[in-house]
Amino acid sequence: MSALRKTGGPGWYTVRRSLAGIEGPGRRTVTHLTLEHLEPSSDSDLRRLAGFRDLVGLMIRGGSAIDLRPLVATPVRGLILDHVENVDLRPVAGVASLENLVLLGLSAGAPPTELPPRLREFTAEVDNGNVSARVLERLVSSVRWDQADALRRVKLSLDPEHPEAPLNLDLAPLRARGSVKLTLRGITSI
Repeated sequence: MSALRKTGGPGWYTVRRSLAGIEGPGRRTVTHLTLEHLEPSSDSDLRRLAGFRDLVGLMIRGGSAIDLRPLVATPVRGLILDHVENVDLRPVAGVASLENLVLLGLSAGAPPTELPPRLREFTAEVDNGNVSARVLERLVSSVRWDQADALRRVKLSLDPEHPEAPLNLDLAPLRARGSVKLTLRGITSI
């Protein structure tokens, strides 16, 4: 059975490996939660987060094939997926409160086609030479950037030491937006 472990300032907690036994925050006010190395099982079902009504920041670090659909029922405004493998990112479009999405250590999985309506900042990074940079290319080409009205900042990064760096990406749809600040690392724009 896992437990909420206090890890920082007021409202910051961590859970490791499993969400078993966690049905909500109890008497605690949990504003930021880190889920570390979740193992694929029913004990890692994110539906358990529905009772966390004060949750504004969620980091999922490590793990594989995590179902993000339950996040639609949460008030999360910031989501960081840190080296989560084989994840379907399409459900994040339904997280209406989401303003900041960070994808670190991006790997295979289904990219989103739409972004949440309130999303202001989007970051995607490939930092592992064993992961094809084409994952980042697929992500950029899949998103309907013209429909992300609130978007103000996009950061795209490919480790400069990656064997496929620099990566040439067609960023015309993003550049056409004008109001979006674009930051690139290890990437050139065509």
